[in-house]
Amino acid sequence: MPVIELDRDAPPTSVPSRPPLRLLRPFGLILAALLALALGGAVPTEPLLFKPIGVLPFSEPDAAVLLGGDIVYTVTTAPGDRRITTAWDAATLAERWTATTPVEQSRADVVAGPAGLTLAGDGLLLTGPTYVTTMFDAGTGRIRWTRPAPVQPTGSGLGVSQETHFRPGTEYDQASGEPGNLFWSSSGQPHTEPPQRTTVYGLDLATGERLWADGERGSVRTLPVPGDTGAVVIVASGRLTLRDGRTGAVRRTAVLPHGTGFAWAETAGDLLLVRQGTADGSGSTAAYAMSTLDPVWRTAEPAADGRAGTCYGLPCRRDRGGLTVLDPRAGRPLWHAAIGQDLSAWGDAVVEVDIFGAPVRLRDRATGGLRVPLAGWDHFSTEPGLPMLLTRTEPGFGRSVLGVLTPGARRVQPLGFGPPGVSDCAISARFIVCRAAGGLRVWSYRA
Repeated sequence: MPVIELDRDAPPTSVPSRPPLRLLRPFGLILAALLALALGGAVPTEPLLFKPIGVLPFSEPDAAVLLGGDIVYTVTTAPGDRRITTAWDAATLAERWTATTPVEQSRADVVAGPAGLTLAGDGLLLTGPTYVTTMFDAGTGRIRWTRPAPVQPTGSGLGVSQETHFRPGTEYDQASGEPGNLFWSSSGQPHTEPPQRTTVYGLDLATGERLWADGERGSVRTLPVPGDTGAVVIVASGRLTLRDGRTGAVRRTAVLPHGTGFAWAETAGDLLLVRQGTADGSGSTAAYAMSTLDPVWRTAEPAADGRAGTCYGLPCRRDRGGLTVLDPRAGRPLWHAAIGQDLSAWGDAVVEVDIFGAPVRLRDRATGGLRVPLAGWDHFSTEPGLPMLLTRTEPGFGRSVLGVLTPGARRVQPLGFGPPGVSDCAISARFIVCRAAGGLRVWSYRA
């Protein structure tokens, strides 16, 4: 019987020998580097949604603040009757430029208001408390021109201004305190009678040059045509006039129905809405196409009882039971909002607001159906094409909570906490600015 001896100490030929450690070290370093890169990309080094940037010292409660893209513009007053306009980089709070203009002398016969800032293309319009307008280059702060009246941008680098003409002796004596209707001049002076005529000027906003003039009887309202065309509709007591913004050429006119004049005129998308009233408060609202002045529809309104709210940016009818939203194409009723609620258009939706200015809900514009509940938020701010900014005070803590609602979203995205008492907030595509104790708080955000 053959015997086969098995050597148990000999290594099996199928098991490879282990390479020396010095040969494995380069592969280990490469693997460690790859893992570090992967983990470094997955773990953020700073919050993605909300990041405090800092505080701009700013204590004047009525001074103007404007957030335009990545720049914060502020207006303050300084000793020596000087007004200081400053542009700040929102990402770093570094000063980009500052410009000084004189403070206009106040007049006893003029009711002064707060200063205002408006972006118009590559320019920045500052309207002072006595309605003097200064145009700055928004990028450098260079003063381009100054005019002694408010200026309204109409698009394409163009604007309009008004000059009112009153019968002598109709100036209102503010010291008398006598009751009655008042009518305001373009310089802020109150009168006891409406103006006899108004002159509208077309302006080149780059130079301040007057391009054309249009005289109308009585008072007028000027409304830019949507689409950055520069065209403007002039609403007077008896007619509508569509004018070219640069040449002043009349493109179209429409005669308003005979009545007591217009009570108000406003735009709702590409519609011009003109309401004509009667002595008992009843009247009618007519819709016209802004670009052609073609009549679209007309609806009757009952006498207002003071309880119905107000619509902003969409056609509505005030009823005794509240507001009725109208179809912009036909003027027929779509849905109803209760007494005491205001409605504000936001894209293809409508924000419903209570009597205290707090948002209640976001509704579908066509059906009135609920899209997003907003109860619990104290204030909101909207800009076309941007997320809605919402703020509230956290119960029990006093801190403010900020949130955003992007167009088309079904819920509010909370961002984080701010200091107590934030107010007058503004939002751009990347930044948020709010007034608070100690100055202007600035955050960056991602929605």
